[in-house]
Amino acid sequence: MSQLNGICDNYKKVKSPKDLSSPNLTVLIMKVVDCIGLYCPEPVFMARKAIEDANVGEIIEIHADDPASEQDIPVLINKLGQELLKVEKDGDVFKFVVRISRKVR
Repeated sequence: MSQLNGICDNYKKVKSPKDLSSPNLTVLIMKVVDCIGLYCPEPVFMARKAIEDANVGEIIEIHADDPASEQDIPVLINKLGQELLKVEKDGDVFKFVVRISRKVR
């Protein structure tokens, strides 16, 4: 796994909420953005950078443990016109799965 500024190439399959009716459909996580241990506004900056760098159709997953991320990251994703596929909380860590719907600059 290569890592560059908290953004990892990490290929992982997860079920999309829209796919729950069909257990055979999965999405491929193409990048994981690790914001663990960072506090506002850094997780938002890193998420935006990852979204800007991603290609249309890619799926990224953002991990953050800052409590403000629970609200801030979905607002960012919506504001940038991307698709939030899944949000889950694993202990203190929020995981946001995002499909890149359009190019952002």
